[in-house]
Amino acid sequence: PQARLVAMAHLTQLHPELLGRIAGFLEPNEVACSLRLVDRATAGGLSAHTTVRLDRPVPPHAFAWRWATPGATRNLNYRQRRWLLRLTAGTGCLVNLQTADAASGLKSEDDRDLASCCCAVDAAASAGHLHLCRWLLVDRGLRNATGPALVSAAAEGRLELVRWLLHGDEGWAGMVD
Repeated sequence: PQARLVAMAHLTQLHPELLGRIAGFLEPNEVACSLRLVDRATAGGLSAHTTVRLDRPVPPHAFAWRWATPGATRNLNYRQRRWLLRLTAGTGCLVNLQTADAASGLKSEDDRDLASCCCAVDAAASAGHLHLCRWLLVDRGLRNATGPALVSAAAEGRLELVRWLLHGDEGWAGMVD
């Protein structure tokens, strides 16, 4: 803890141009959600980095702060909750996808909601995120989305994911009884 305080004290003494260059090595959402929160001087030096884009990786602590609280999606309509899942699945962060899934309130037992959840599988497959596809298809139980995921993965040239969907121990072959 003491070393962290010393490091933050030094960060606030940096020239704004140097601080901007350091921020350039980080994901934009990391700057907006973490680096800007060091103190007022740092936030002022990074005033151009205030927007959080859900189609880019979001630090899990910041994502949870916004979406893990009860009623976090209360002001989102059905289409927006569907997009929250889809965008989050495209980033590759399982922790954030699990948070978004819980917050969305969409249930795979409901046909309309199932279609929305399948959009998340499609986004994960298109981006080649095998670990997210595995969680969605196997752990989340969205096995009906395997076919569309296969098409999306193949269309994007995600060969490893296509192989898993076709031949993996939990892939397509293992899902068809």
